Amino acid sequence: MNQKHSKHQYPSMRNRVLPKNPLSGLPAPTKVESGIVAALPSLRNKRVAVINSGSSWITEYAVNAGADSVIGVSQHRHQVDAARQHTASAQLRYRLLPANHWQLLGGAYDIMVARVTSNVELIGAAAATGVVDAKHGCVVIINDGLNVATIRRVLTDPLECGGRVWNNTQTTGNTLVFRPQR
Repeated sequence: MNQKHSKHQYPSMRNRVLPKNPLSGLPAPTKVESGIVAALPSLRNKRVAVINSGSSWITEYAVNAGADSVIGVSQHRHQVDAARQHTASAQLRYRLLPANHWQLLGGAYDIMVARVTSNVELIGAAAATGVVDAKHGCVVIINDGLNVATIRRVLTDPLECGGRVWNNTQTTGNTLVFRPQR
């Protein structure tokens, strides 16, 4: 099998055989996780950051869907520890990082998924959008109780997003998708 591999793919995962169904081996998705999957573009050969996900389901889905590398970030040690114990993929990493430091993720990502439950997390997600590659980037915000207008205002304000401007291209339930303004 001769496939082109991205420079970002972890070496031990090159030439891996992807499951025909990215959901194979995963428990049934929740309603929120199903909404996220529906909102995501293709993950094949992409670098994905999942911030404050609460569980490892989305990160594992991204690996199964062909993402080259995935990082899961949480501000809760027990979530990071549980995700690390549950996951055995060489292309999946987890990092403990509080919301006010999400902009320190480093690297460049093609897709960022962030669950926000407070204004602090919303500001952290806005700051972290600076690590998303503007050429083909996508930011998916899962809103857990915040005002949608506030999320749109913060994510479309270049001062909040480190100079980057995002357009809200899709809103379904509590999932908002932002793409770079061109």
